[in-house]
Amino acid sequence: MSKPVKPVYLPVKRKWFELYARGEKTVELRRMGTWITAQITRYTPLEANIGREVRIRLGYRGREELRGIIRDVKIYPLVEAIPDEVLRMACVSRIEAADMFGDDPVLAIFIEVIGYAQGS
Repeated sequence: MSKPVKPVYLPVKRKWFELYARGEKTVELRRMGTWITAQITRYTPLEANIGREVRIRLGYRGREELRGIIRDVKIYPLVEAIPDEVLRMACVSRIEAADMFGDDPVLAIFIEVIGYAQGS
């Protein structure tokens, strides 16, 4: 498949949006099998997404957006397989991650935030 050109849109809650804006959060964890993870996993190899634009949106209809670049993508079969450093970069504890994802595989999107999107 060819390299993706459309940005990945990630709606997030205010808490996460603010952490991204301050540069404290650099990894987004998402349960595999959602429309959001499908934006990335449809391209094989996953590395085809590196360099792709990402838009971190405050909520689903939020007008505030951050622009970023995907720096890496990894799939972990279980929360227990996620390295501690990745959980720190995602600003979640292992217990919080287990509550969010249960036994489902998890997609980790490593993001470099560039700034606010125009019009935000």
